[in-house]
Amino acid sequence: MKSLRARLLIAILATMVLTLAGMLFLYRAEVTRERIGERDMALREVAHLTLLSLPDGLENVPPGRSFSLPGEQRLESNTVQVMFQVWSLAHGHVVLHSPGAPNGPIVGDMREGFSTAMVDGEPWRVYAVSDAGGRIQVQVGKPQAMLNKELHERLTRVLLVLGLLAAMLGVVVAGVVHWSISPVTRLSRLILRRRSTDLQPLPTGALPVELRPLVESFNRLLGRLDETMQSERRFLIDAAHELRTPLAVMTVQTENALCCQDPEQLRAELNKLLATTQRSARLSEQLLDMARLDANGHAEAEASVELHTVVSVIARDFETGAAERGQRVSLETETCLVRGQVDPLGILVRNLIDNAVRYSGRNARIAVSCRHEAGNGRGDVLLVVADDGPGVPKSEHRRIFDRFYRVAGTSERGSGIGLSLVAQIAELHAATVEVGTGLYGRGLRISIRFPALRPHAEAAAA
Repeated sequence: MKSLRARLLIAILATMVLTLAGMLFLYRAEVTRERIGERDMALREVAHLTLLSLPDGLENVPPGRSFSLPGEQRLESNTVQVMFQVWSLAHGHVVLHSPGAPNGPIVGDMREGFSTAMVDGEPWRVYAVSDAGGRIQVQVGKPQAMLNKELHERLTRVLLVLGLLAAMLGVVVAGVVHWSISPVTRLSRLILRRRSTDLQPLPTGALPVELRPLVESFNRLLGRLDETMQSERRFLIDAAHELRTPLAVMTVQTENALCCQDPEQLRAELNKLLATTQRSARLSEQLLDMARLDANGHAEAEASVELHTVVSVIARDFETGAAERGQRVSLETETCLVRGQVDPLGILVRNLIDNAVRYSGRNARIAVSCRHEAGNGRGDVLLVVADDGPGVPKSEHRRIFDRFYRVAGTSERGSGIGLSLVAQIAELHAATVEVGTGLYGRGLRISIRFPALRPHAEAAAA
């Protein structure tokens, strides 16, 4: 059963019914015990009063003769509750009896006290008492069926009252449950009326205290979804803006190439077109990297990665391009394990080295190192890429990690995405980023400090 309202109603009503049934059972037992006690006391009282009311000499009435009340003094038969007989013990016959009393003795063995006897084939509750001389015995009795009828009528009245009470309580409980669930119903209607893009927090003021944590967790999820959607919108706007410029340049360069008659000029235009195409491809690659990180930025970094291997492989990929610019790339590594994801770490290292090669200028020196940091006692892994190029003003050190930010006055054209990816991946791996002066007191130095890998993680990697 998935309905909360139905569960509450069934649970409460079932509890009520069981409680009322238990009360009825206890009431029946108590009433039965009480009525039996009252009946026995009534039988005893009638017997004693009858015995005290008898005239002297009644025991001498001869056999075959007995007395009864005159007809006009007899009670209606349906009002008779107790019947009695007066027996002469000396002669063994009845000398006085009540109207409707059985022909035979009520107590066949003439034993005094309370007992249950079969009279005319049905059970009776009887009481017998004799006088002090043992001459006269009064026997009184009442059919058990009368007692059962009284109990049945009394319990029927109680059952009707309890049934009416249960029905009233059921209506009240249903109303209370409906009233209690109504805030959730209103909230669900509010959600259904919302547009698919409306991620505003749900109202919690009218909700019961028990439901607020659930709705507040929904609101936190909506907040994260809103941030994701806003990020996607910004990404689409920024990507469209960044792609528009190279596409326009490629269009112009293609038109110029089509108009060229001189082969040398045509070759020059095609080279320009190739460079623009390569920049566009690089921009597209970075945009895809950014989109993947935005989608999976909160994923757990579970694997142990050999960062020194990643750095060595990627640094060699840049050797040819750096040599064409007259640049020298030096590499210094030692075995370094970090906890992370191989692909994002590869993007980080690639963008760091690409940034140095692209902006340090011709004939620059670029130093790449991956080693354990000495002196801090924790064994953190330090990845450093430094160059002796023109560098970045200190006032803009933090801004170079903003998405699509470019340093003013830079001759080399870039997308402004690379270092933004570096900062995002570093944050994903709980690493810190530091910016400083590069080689020989000039240029730019970017350091990424990764937290030391725990011993058990290193053992697992080994």
